[in-house]
Amino acid sequence: ASNGDISFYNTAGTSQNLFWDSSASSLGIGVTNVGTKLDIATEANKAGLRVTAPNTTNQSFGATIAAGTSASDYALNVNNAAGSSTLFKVKGDGSSVFSGSVSATTNMVIGNGTHNELPLSFNSSSQDFSIGANGNFFMIAGHLSDLDSNQFLTVSSAGNVNIPNGSLMVGSTTAPARGIHLKGI
Repeated sequence: ASNGDISFYNTAGTSQNLFWDSSASSLGIGVTNVGTKLDIATEANKAGLRVTAPNTTNQSFGATIAAGTSASDYALNVNNAAGSSTLFKVKGDGSSVFSGSVSATTNMVIGNGTHNELPLSFNSSSQDFSIGANGNFFMIAGHLSDLDSNQFLTVSSAGNVNIPNGSLMVGSTTAPARGIHLKGI
């Protein structure tokens, strides 16, 4: 084309499968009305993009996405197909937003059931918290290493609650003077 656009057609010559829009310096795969630098459209029940890295220990990276450093920058923004709803986003400052739901038919699974494989850790300037679970207990501890032996709280699979090394305050946020303190009851 005289305008610098380049099109690659399917074998029948009827569909543009790869399109370079020179005016926008953009590439379309499966789409000719390119809306971003790389625009990929796929058919139903097919992945639009797959990144595969070699299976080499400590030398394999699937994908790296770099973006700005503030909460208004997005490193990853996942929307529904209509673009009307944000499902998940990771912001440039490291914060993230999950706009979904978890139900009996659509579970969110973290780890493989052993708490030291992939617990949740919350870091703060004054106190860290780690949450883990195994086949018998849900546990909260101050640090990841404490999940095995120094938990703040455990809940057994039978529903029994244990505060092994602390005390319980009901009705206030101040530290109790005794093992159990019920305020206002």
